[in-house]
Amino acid sequence: VSILSLPSEAVGGLLAHLHNHDFVEITHVTASSFVPPALLQQCGLASAIFLRLRRGQEVIGFQACGYQNVREFTALHRRIASGIAQIASLALANAKLLEELDRANRIKEDFVGTMSHELRTPLNVIIGYAQLMAEETFGPLNEEQSDILHRIGKNTRELLDLINAT
Repeated sequence: VSILSLPSEAVGGLLAHLHNHDFVEITHVTASSFVPPALLQQCGLASAIFLRLRRGQEVIGFQACGYQNVREFTALHRRIASGIAQIASLALANAKLLEELDRANRIKEDFVGTMSHELRTPLNVIIGYAQLMAEETFGPLNEEQSDILHRIGKNTRELLDLINAT
């Protein structure tokens, strides 16, 4: 049992055939026009059955089962291989979905991290200047100015808390 990742050009004929058929059966290595004989020889197969793996109507790969000697496949062999191919299709489709979700999650995290930084920086500057003014670093304040600075400080801290929570 092994998984091979092959360029589609190497098995283009097989993939094209599997787009319209559930399986391809090869009972002798040299009899195949769909599968490169070198691939079968490398795997040590003399007889093989290739079943499509799909996600919806899209062919996402194929499963190969075979024998090291020339042998016919029975209906039971085909049925078992077909069942395994259905399970493999689901597993492969789920793995691709997980990859897509992981990629989307990384994009979301990058966006939120960047936006958080870009929003926190000016808010911290506003909070800092409001505190300096409230401490009368730049001169005395009247009651109205103190009230305005208190509201500025309160609202910017609430916004900063919201950004940090996000």
